[in-house]
Amino acid sequence: MEYNLYVRTETETYNIKYVSDENLEKIITAYNLGKETIFVSGKKYQLKGLAEIKIYTLDNPAGFNDFINSPEIKPEIKWGQYGVWLSAHLLAKCGTNVTDKFITDDFGNLQFSELAIKETTMDIFISHSSEDAEIVKSIIELIRAAYTISADKIRCTSVNGYRLKAGISTEEQLKLEIHQSKVLLAIISPQSVHSAYVLFELGARWGLSLPLIPLVTSQQGMQLLKGPLSNINALLSHDPAQLHQLVDDLGSYLGLDKQSPAVYQHLIDKIVAQSYQEVLLPEQPEPVNTTVEDFNNVDKIIKAKAESEYPDDFSMQVYIIKEQKDAVKALQNLPHDIPKNVFEKIRQSAADQYPNDFSMRLYIEKEQIEAYRELNK
Repeated sequence: MEYNLYVRTETETYNIKYVSDENLEKIITAYNLGKETIFVSGKKYQLKGLAEIKIYTLDNPAGFNDFINSPEIKPEIKWGQYGVWLSAHLLAKCGTNVTDKFITDDFGNLQFSELAIKETTMDIFISHSSEDAEIVKSIIELIRAAYTISADKIRCTSVNGYRLKAGISTEEQLKLEIHQSKVLLAIISPQSVHSAYVLFELGARWGLSLPLIPLVTSQQGMQLLKGPLSNINALLSHDPAQLHQLVDDLGSYLGLDKQSPAVYQHLIDKIVAQSYQEVLLPEQPEPVNTTVEDFNNVDKIIKAKAESEYPDDFSMQVYIIKEQKDAVKALQNLPHDIPKNVFEKIRQSAADQYPNDFSMRLYIEKEQIEAYRELNK
């Protein structure tokens, strides 16, 4: 997907055109952190004094230049510091306004929060299923025995001492740490490869091309790795030599000197024994049940949303109601290739994030389902 952006600051109005998904993520991160400038494809853009930003899909990139050069559009083109730019009205003719899907808070909403302060302090983020907490605890013990590293440099949401602080915004903090940690250690097990949260974490990290170490903790081995992860060199936790390599690789990424192997050999032996306790079970995903959620009583929610957002604009109320009802109808078309437990987690997460916005639920579900399919090719 490609996008066009309309940006207006106190001193300049401009477009950022042909924006890829990767560059859009950079721009949104810069917006959330209140950055005054952003580099996109080697070009520096100003965000200081931001007054307005709109994001549009670019539905026909190949025909966009023809659109700009058409006789009826040429008179409306304007010039600025960054070259030609089009009004938001014209960009809307080339795609859909999807701003609300990407920007939900004020400019710089993370700038002075605790999230921003912690954004560069995490060394190791451990992506895992809560069902693998015991072996993950042993892996943390191994890391800390091999290196002088404090507990607050390791994030592991299922092990006491390494969890998030109480009261913190879980979603935003984890998103920052997935992006900003020096190493992401992915615990690959039959449980974790069916976890929507783990798949999201791995997909986000893989897209950034940052250090990612998959550690397979099941005797099912490399067959658990599918999609893009199958091309990343993984290590096996039941192989002592590969656990020693894990220790060495972490030290290289973190720039730390390790202890003598004799100090932590007993922990490697412990992890090997835990790994061999895994029972080989065939993968048996249950089909998605149509009773995952009942959408029969949503009319009042949709109507209340439209009235609250546009109390004096009846035309927009009609538009919002239609959009939301179309989304509900689409949400009832359940996927048949996603395991039931994975789909239920995806659906619940989307519902928790947007309890009154079925359009955003649909967007989140589609995004996560596509990520799951990509990782399981």
